[in-house]
Amino acid sequence: MTVPGDIVHVAISDEFRECQKCGYDRGFHTTLVRIAAGRQHFRVLLICPECGTRYDARWVTEL
Repeated sequence: MTVPGDIVHVAISDEFRECQKCGYDRGFHTTLVRIAAGRQHFRVLLICPECGTRYDARWVTEL
């Protein structure tokens, strides 16, 4: 069980579209979290639109 605010780390192989917590299977929303103050690098998190569980697939982007 995840606690609100917890981030579940996942490894993605072929496809990741089903929430491991609630079973929602229609994909995810995304959010960006700044990695360090003043930097333009962000961690990309996947959010289940049904239960709100956040997943970190270890994706990083620069804006």
